[in-house]
Amino acid sequence: MKRLGATLTLALGLTLNLAAAAKPSSILHFNGRFASAEIESLDASGCIDTRVDMFTEIGKSTFASVGSGSVQSSTTFAFAFIHRHDYCADVELLDAICYGPVPSSDLTISPSLDSAHLRTSQVFYDEVSTHALTVSLDVTWRAIGKTLKGSGNIHDGSVVGHFSGYDTPAEAVGVITDGTTNFSPNPSVNADISSSSQGVVDFN
Repeated sequence: MKRLGATLTLALGLTLNLAAAAKPSSILHFNGRFASAEIESLDASGCIDTRVDMFTEIGKSTFASVGSGSVQSSTTFAFAFIHRHDYCADVELLDAICYGPVPSSDLTISPSLDSAHLRTSQVFYDEVSTHALTVSLDVTWRAIGKTLKGSGNIHDGSVVGHFSGYDTPAEAVGVITDGTTNFSPNPSVNADISSSSQGVVDFN
């Protein structure tokens, strides 16, 4: 097993060294921090189940190619999906979604991955009513577990890359409301705060 591991490591090293000797057609670097949560609740009647899924991102990337030169970009992004179902009547009540850029002042994610906060107001589209609704989100994440690290390499044809990241279990609590209903009366059932750093080189 040790010999196999050494062989694979050597092969990967040779691949990266050979790739480095060639001239890449493009290089991409990305660094980002993320906060995600799943919040679920059941109303007092025991009939209406509400689930909110959220994903947020603060990211920066640099893309360089022979044709375009070097281009830097940054994004502050949020995705949220609200689903309500009446299991007693077997009726879908709400399937509302929003995604896209949000003002940078609306989202903070700590570089140490111990906390995050989203405070924003967004227009959701509801597939049940086929109407739009404005929803306010004020959600805070706090770390509740040990941060774990992961990393890896990719080599797919002309593409060589490396990624590494950290993930911290968290709890998310807050108010997500359309002004009438609070869709998040309970703490999250799943949540995390994470980060990722990636580099991809294309020699095609």
